[in-house]
Amino acid sequence: MSRIRLYITILFAYTTLAGLVTFSLFICEEASQTTMFGTWPAKDAKQWDLVLTGANLMEKINTTEKIICYSVGWIQPLAFFSYRLHTKSADYYVKSLRAEVFAYAPELLVGEKVEFYFKPRKIETKTDGKRYAVSGKVIVEIDLNAKLDTMKVSGYVSKKDNQIIILREKL
Repeated sequence: MSRIRLYITILFAYTTLAGLVTFSLFICEEASQTTMFGTWPAKDAKQWDLVLTGANLMEKINTTEKIICYSVGWIQPLAFFSYRLHTKSADYYVKSLRAEVFAYAPELLVGEKVEFYFKPRKIETKTDGKRYAVSGKVIVEIDLNAKLDTMKVSGYVSKKDNQIIILREKL
């Protein structure tokens, strides 16, 4: 009888611990979803500062969820795999929110690193001797041999004279 009691105690302890872990992950997921739902009316209202606030909050929540999932989530393997997928999808959503903010209000991302595809309308050489690809109010610092082809751009957002300039090195 004592052996059965030991097994029941171990099972109870495991269930309690697994429940604690999965409940914490569940709360993170709910916080992430609530934040995501908040970005929808912000996007509809074209309130890009609120959309960026939502993206930043979701990123913090997702970091917490990843810490819990990767440190103790393995205790409940089904939860581990499910919440790992949730964090990946949340990363994607945050990335898409940032892309939308960059498309409509790039000035909100000054100082941040961005990556995007860019089709310049023209190439200019400025008085500083550097070459820039230009399209609308976005200017991208480019190599001397760059052409008017679509290019993948990675750099830091800056703003000067109502123009958005993407610099390859941090300010």
